[in-house]
Amino acid sequence: MNVLSLFFLAGALFPRSDARHARSDSVVKDSIYGLAVNPADYPKDAYALLLDEGIYRIEPDGKWSRTLRQVIQILKPVGADFFREQQFAYDPTREKLTINWMRVVRPGGEVISAQPEQVQESDIPAPMSVPTYTSAKVKRLSLSGLDSGTVLDMSVTTEEINPPMTGDFLHSWRVNPPVPVRRSLMLVDVPQSYTPNIVEKNLNFRRTERVENGRRIYAWAAKDVRREEMEPFAPDSAVRDMIVNVSAPITWSAVGNWYAPIVAPRYAITPAVAAKIKSLVAAAKTQSDSIAAIQKWVSTDVRYVAIELGRGGYEPRDAETVTRTGFGDCKDKTMLFLAALRSMGVTGYPVLLNAVGEVDETSPAVESFDHVIAAVQTKSGLRYSDLTVPDSRFGELPPGENGKFGVMVKDASSEPLHLPGDAAQPRTENVKVVGRLTTDGVFSGIVEEQVSTAGMQFFRAMLLHPPDSATRSRMARSLVGALFEGADGDSLTFRMAPDSSAVIIRARVTNAKAANEVASLELLTNPIHPFATPGRILSMLQKAPPRKLPFDLAKLSSSVSSHDETVITLPDGWHAILPKNFSYSGLLGTLQFSFSQDGNELHISRTSTGAKGVVGPEKLPDVIDALKQLNTENARLIPIQKQ
Repeated sequence: MNVLSLFFLAGALFPRSDARHARSDSVVKDSIYGLAVNPADYPKDAYALLLDEGIYRIEPDGKWSRTLRQVIQILKPVGADFFREQQFAYDPTREKLTINWMRVVRPGGEVISAQPEQVQESDIPAPMSVPTYTSAKVKRLSLSGLDSGTVLDMSVTTEEINPPMTGDFLHSWRVNPPVPVRRSLMLVDVPQSYTPNIVEKNLNFRRTERVENGRRIYAWAAKDVRREEMEPFAPDSAVRDMIVNVSAPITWSAVGNWYAPIVAPRYAITPAVAAKIKSLVAAAKTQSDSIAAIQKWVSTDVRYVAIELGRGGYEPRDAETVTRTGFGDCKDKTMLFLAALRSMGVTGYPVLLNAVGEVDETSPAVESFDHVIAAVQTKSGLRYSDLTVPDSRFGELPPGENGKFGVMVKDASSEPLHLPGDAAQPRTENVKVVGRLTTDGVFSGIVEEQVSTAGMQFFRAMLLHPPDSATRSRMARSLVGALFEGADGDSLTFRMAPDSSAVIIRARVTNAKAANEVASLELLTNPIHPFATPGRILSMLQKAPPRKLPFDLAKLSSSVSSHDETVITLPDGWHAILPKNFSYSGLLGTLQFSFSQDGNELHISRTSTGAKGVVGPEKLPDVIDALKQLNTENARLIPIQKQ
């Protein structure tokens, strides 16, 4: 007897007939409830999945239905808190949502609540910070009676009735979520003559297939699944997800070719838009100047507002509308930019991306993309621009898009590509502290932080849209508080470095109690001590059980490359007892500390680079040795002799 047959016999695939219409005073007979676990056997888990089931019926035109059923045993109060409020979003212009049932029972099947206590369906409001107008709706449900020792049994069906691209779909299933799973089942039902694109990752079992009534049914069934526990400082990929992706048998070029006729009309401009473009480039002396002027207009002056009502989720608005209204989302801004460039004889194309996630290149699908940027043909090759980044420069991408996969949508063809740059660019910070110490140990002065690469775009946005006074005060206190505990910070400013390679944040420090009198000495707290705490990490690893997983070196050392300097003017006649200069270079990167005094000025500098790469668990002794070396750096307090 195969695994699939066992599921049918156990009643795991579909509930029995009396399970659909339960009353609060009834008993639901379902063999799945008999899989309830002993909470004492799962001390770290707040809940367990007795059943995690997805039933998919897919048609070649891209229409599909998906019924998800979960039977969840609550092991701790925090698990109940997590599930008491439920919400499901869907787009009624192309989807239908049905809550088949949602009930709370005891493990024996006695019904505590037969249905949600409160149900409400509403529109999703456009947030003020990033306005997004969508036709999606959200259905919210509040449950009663859910607590430790109870079971939540719910079934929800979603139907795709109007796919954006005919024949396109993507469904993903994770067999081993980070909680115990007694039974997991994904069932995919397609016409017998249709072969979907199936990608399986890290599975430790085989799927089954059968043909029934002209349909082919694929099943992925597993029991008593437990995800391997993550260890501290292990790579995120060390614990592998068991994933099944089912998508249409199409190519990435087909996705781009579908989008090409949608955007084609948006290259057109009206006389009003042409006049606007002419005024923007009037002072330009070169084509590069003209492109830069258009870039600034679209990225900065056209504010971001997303209109994703119905087909608006995919179809950009025309250049006339975007120019007249003064707002648009990524696709609107990109097509306005490209239309303006084409009117000047410069060729460019939209590129489809995923803004925050990673695209699985083995499973082509439209829904993998949620963002659009521009690719422009120049004499030196393609240059890319994200027009949603305010005050961005032509050819500059935010760090999060470096190396990402996308599809460039040309007029007659489409081309999958990877954007230039290293997707793992580190953040670089340089901090400079300059000020004076009073005879009562209070420091006042200036903190200046220079941020480049990762994180830079956030601060550049501050240049364009300065925060209000309350936010500036909080940011100033945060900046100086990282160096001087309890200090006051104010007068926060932002500016670009002269070469535009970094943003410089500056704040004034006041009332910083930096030194305390001990006997005849003042003990000055070093404001640029290493961010990491080698001693704490060292103790954790020495007490841990035998290591199984590799180390991600970037998690053991700071991922920030930095050069920090402090210049403190001491009171007349005060002399620091200088710590020894410290230098480390090895498995966990580099760290150099130097100390000197010139007259009344105490100079402290630190230069550090983080480590990269992954080493195996057998390198634990080397990691511990490196941490011991770093832990010998003890310049947290600097003694100062007073006159």
